[in-house]
Amino acid sequence: MRRAAFLAAAVVGLGACGRGPVEYRTQREAMGTTVTVRAVAAEETTARAAGEAAWEAIAQVERLASTYDPNSELSRLNASAEGGAVSEELYEILSLAYAAAAATEGYFDPTVGPLVAAYGIKGGTPRWPDDDELAAVRAGVGYEGLLLDERDRTARFAPPGRRVDLGGIAKGWAVDKAVAAMKAAGAEAGLVEAGGEVACFGGGPRGEERWRLGIQHPDGEGLYGWFELAEGASATSGGYAQRFEAEGHEFSHLFDPHTGRPAEGPAGVTVVAATCAEADAWATALAVMPAAEARRLLKPAGRPGVLILTRDGERLKAETLGKMPKIETVTAYR
Repeated sequence: MRRAAFLAAAVVGLGACGRGPVEYRTQREAMGTTVTVRAVAAEETTARAAGEAAWEAIAQVERLASTYDPNSELSRLNASAEGGAVSEELYEILSLAYAAAAATEGYFDPTVGPLVAAYGIKGGTPRWPDDDELAAVRAGVGYEGLLLDERDRTARFAPPGRRVDLGGIAKGWAVDKAVAAMKAAGAEAGLVEAGGEVACFGGGPRGEERWRLGIQHPDGEGLYGWFELAEGASATSGGYAQRFEAEGHEFSHLFDPHTGRPAEGPAGVTVVAATCAEADAWATALAVMPAAEARRLLKPAGRPGVLILTRDGERLKAETLGKMPKIETVTAYR
């Protein structure tokens, strides 16, 4: 759910009597959601420059990887049927997407676009494809058909005709790029949040404090809880965000690439990882993954920390896996 309309830029002094670090905070519409950028620096000019650098980085990702823009590099790649040479930036995110698909054993799949299209949810007219149609669509889905060659920096499709949709990782990658741009522009600390994907650095808005990140409650607009993070990234996902109905079937916007059908996974998942791209992809995968599979795939060292919320009658049951920060629940919700 989109949280707020555009707010004008604000410069906020964090030190006593106007001295000390300054925060430049902006909120705008981008990537189909509301994005918040907070840049902290010793001087206003530096904080402002860092914040605007973050916005330019986000705009560059939209120009590169949007499937809604027919002129984006990703759209041109998809239109080529067989694929071909790509820019260094597009190759980077395609490589991250492929690695995430392999790590999640295909529960995150960047080629799942035709499957989503078969249900008509992006066109505004939901439908329910029958088994024969679904089988034909699934024949053109599978991340193994995305062939990447680092030496020639090419992305090819086998068989031809596959399409890549980076919607499950692009926001996280854009957040990472925005944070990197803020650091390069001189920000001492900062945070970028885009529709549930968050990355932060610098210890917190005042250095000695950590950033406080909220976890959306699956049953409403309020919070289930919150945790603190000095540096790192987080992403939250769940079927509660969008619901559709067609031909007697009610379903979410999340699909299991293994079956082709909408997934009824956990009530919500929150992932904490080193990068927002990783957190975003894992959150996408875990939202459609059976709990037993999640426990198995998250066992290896270096995998992200995860909170999984499942329904137990009228209550929510919480399970944490890996290195997850301490979560403080909000008692206003059951």
